[in-house]
Amino acid sequence: MNEPVGLGSANAQLSVHIANRPPLARYQNLKNFTVLSPGEIASVAKETGNHWRKIFNVYAKLVYALDQKIESVSGQKKAVTSLHFGSQRYDNWQTYRDAVLLQAGSDTALWFNKKFDASQGSSSEQSLHIIMGRQYAASLDLPAMVAFDADFSVNREQRVIIVPYFDYRQLSNKKLEILVGLIFSLFSAGD
Repeated sequence: MNEPVGLGSANAQLSVHIANRPPLARYQNLKNFTVLSPGEIASVAKETGNHWRKIFNVYAKLVYALDQKIESVSGQKKAVTSLHFGSQRYDNWQTYRDAVLLQAGSDTALWFNKKFDASQGSSSEQSLHIIMGRQYAASLDLPAMVAFDADFSVNREQRVIIVPYFDYRQLSNKKLEILVGLIFSLFSAGD
């Protein structure tokens, strides 16, 4: 049986799937799911350089922007409020990243599996899977996806979204806004 491998909470509502792992022995040899320790994201970024710093930064920016959007309409849309990560308790996405992202209780995960399983992560109907990069997505056995626009594809029933790689140029702030709107639409449909 293929054991799930990744960082964060194995039962996370927000599961991001990536083709590669940080190029450090402790992650290359990882055989299970593990939460990060406080300061570990900074350590990985320092040891591996800008590539992994960008991935963690974009992940934190996404969660922070999603929580901002959810909180701005929380009285209007009940279904959306259950997808909430508490990032707004922090002054900015950087503080959230360092204090919570991929740590115990974060409800976030970064999966390294070579196979996709929509049942991985939260058993809640409020789970979301983000597949990072079209090339990686093409290597997975994903459910039928529909193009949302030139950058995003979605399966609304299983809440799976293919997104550009977590890099400032590929997933710019403008594209992050579009992604937040798309995620919001998945969780607010029917309200």
